[in-house]
Amino acid sequence: METFSTSPALKLKLTIFNFFAFLLFNSLFAVFVYYKLFGGAGFTMASGYFEIMPGAIGLLFLCIAVALAYLNTSHKIAQTRAINISISMLLFAFILSQLNIWFAKINDGLFFSGSILNTLSIDDKVYFTIYYFVSSFQILYALVIGLLYLLTGLKNTTHLTIHSQALFQVFKPLFFAACGIFVLFYLWN
Repeated sequence: METFSTSPALKLKLTIFNFFAFLLFNSLFAVFVYYKLFGGAGFTMASGYFEIMPGAIGLLFLCIAVALAYLNTSHKIAQTRAINISISMLLFAFILSQLNIWFAKINDGLFFSGSILNTLSIDDKVYFTIYYFVSSFQILYALVIGLLYLLTGLKNTTHLTIHSQALFQVFKPLFFAACGIFVLFYLWN
């Protein structure tokens, strides 16, 4: 029987995928750090527009999902199905918490062409552009992984352990990005 550790093609594909996902998120974080350190005063003060609690709730959903995904890599099929469906529900809750943050910013006028954002400096606009760009990729990434976990949980197959191990490998860039967003946008004032 083929396992994740004996499938070199699957490992190579996941390594390439993770490399490009980390490259994308790291480049966006590098732009953020550059503007935070060398940008204008508006960019530094824009972090005051984010409340810690909504970001912490989304990160909590994601941390529980990652813990379940890690535990899921060695369970039997019946347990794996239930855990995969639970992980997908946690990822969907994470997406809803991120969308809740977006809708709060839209209502506050801090979205593109919003009443407040148009009055702010170019530094503030860059700050929120980077935030929306990174978080939109994060939401799409979580949606795809959530759907994959849901389909894997509903699928009738004997290779669920291999799928769970592969999905856990794909999960790593999302977790890195969510932790990065929380630290950079919510904690670094």
